[in-house]
Amino acid sequence: FPVGLVVRRFFTNYGFHDGRIVHVMRRFVRDEEAERERPVLVYRVVYNDGDGEELMQHEIQSLRQLYDARHVDSSDAPSSQLVPGSCYECHQGCIVEVVDHATPKGVANQKEGGIVQAKICNVGGPWRRIHLE
Repeated sequence: FPVGLVVRRFFTNYGFHDGRIVHVMRRFVRDEEAERERPVLVYRVVYNDGDGEELMQHEIQSLRQLYDARHVDSSDAPSSQLVPGSCYECHQGCIVEVVDHATPKGVANQKEGGIVQAKICNVGGPWRRIHLE
């Protein structure tokens, strides 16, 4: 992914934030199955509030799906960010479908959401319900 690519991530109690890739690094991680180290790309993302983190390629792919799917403002309600009925492909080969949103009790901003009610399945397998926070 190129430097400058915009991604979107949800942070519990803080809502959605957009970020940009500002640096790409090559690192070596231990591959337990192959019993050796292998190179991976690690992406430094800085969010619009100044916070940042390092993410791997599959994480950037997921966050990019969130941004690309909607192109709505990061302060909009979660139901417009992750629209019920939307499907997302995960790096493990499964599919997640958004069913609904809920806001935990005690959260100051009741429009924040915070819990995504979804269904998940492996390709060709049965669906099961999950809650993502």
